[in-house]
Amino acid sequence: MSTTEGWVNIMHKGVDATRIDKEPKLNNSRISALYFILFIIIGSFFILNLFVGVVISTFNLQRESLGKNYMLTATQREWIDTRMNIVKMKPMKTHDYKDSL
Repeated sequence: MSTTEGWVNIMHKGVDATRIDKEPKLNNSRISALYFILFIIIGSFFILNLFVGVVISTFNLQRESLGKNYMLTATQREWIDTRMNIVKMKPMKTHDYKDSL
């Protein structure tokens, strides 16, 4: 049922079921169809959320292990490092030579 493979056939058999060792009646318990439908909806959402959670968690772990700029080539990383070093540079302190004369 949770794999949603042939769940409609199982639902029809569940709706037609009466008691143990008794023959089934057509549409014996229509309310049980609601159970099957809710089971599929809730089960599918749970499995989907579980799958998405695992994928996102694995992606985040891989991203952290590879570093911040993991999609860049070595040349692009070098260029970014150079640009960051340029931004961090401060001008050297200059001396006023007029005061010293």
